[in-house]
Amino acid sequence: MNKAKQLSILRDAWINCTRCGLCKTRKNVVFGEGNPDAKVVILGEAPGAEEDRSGVPFVGEAGTILDTFLRASNMPRDNVYILNVVGCRPTIENIDDASGRAFITNRAPTKEEKLACRERLLQTIYTIDPFLIIALGQTALGALLGRTYIMAKMRGHVYTMHMPGKVAQEIRYPVLAMYHPAFLARNLDYSNPEGVWYQTGRDFKMAREALSYINLKVFGIEEEQDNEKGTRQSEENTED
Repeated sequence: MNKAKQLSILRDAWINCTRCGLCKTRKNVVFGEGNPDAKVVILGEAPGAEEDRSGVPFVGEAGTILDTFLRASNMPRDNVYILNVVGCRPTIENIDDASGRAFITNRAPTKEEKLACRERLLQTIYTIDPFLIIALGQTALGALLGRTYIMAKMRGHVYTMHMPGKVAQEIRYPVLAMYHPAFLARNLDYSNPEGVWYQTGRDFKMAREALSYINLKVFGIEEEQDNEKGTRQSEENTED
């Protein structure tokens, strides 16, 4: 059975999930999307409002930012697989200070919600079996490595995720930590060469170079790269 079929069966098994309370408020289960044969898996935290409406991961503002970095790094969305730690949108009711009106906003998933969705996460990773996992933000990194981390210290470094094998041996995946695009949206320091946008650009370039190295050493495929041009174009678009 090919990976696309396996993912389709897994999606069907989770599309009506009721394992945690998020099923009561969600519009759609956001399972994941992308190339079933992807060498790179990108993991975020949880769906937001746009993702909840569409059932597709990273289609809101954070998705636009992610797509910009993917294009600049010559890793288009249809060549990677994107999913979140939890498949349903976690929400909380807040009060607007000016009007006093209640409104619904996003929140981080709870420990119980992450545990309820962990089987889906692990089975998806098992199925795709990527060469590299990019963890976007603290929640994603913690879900893969098993503890809470400070992203400012962890980003730009590669760590190892240990998973029990389906038979006996342990499976290990390299995990590259990066800032979440939603964090970048709140920190508009485009012109700062030491700021989070430039750091993230360098992190994606590292991911692209690692993938190129794997393609060359494992498959004998020598890629033509244009990372510097793509990065410059991304920065120009961002400044506009």
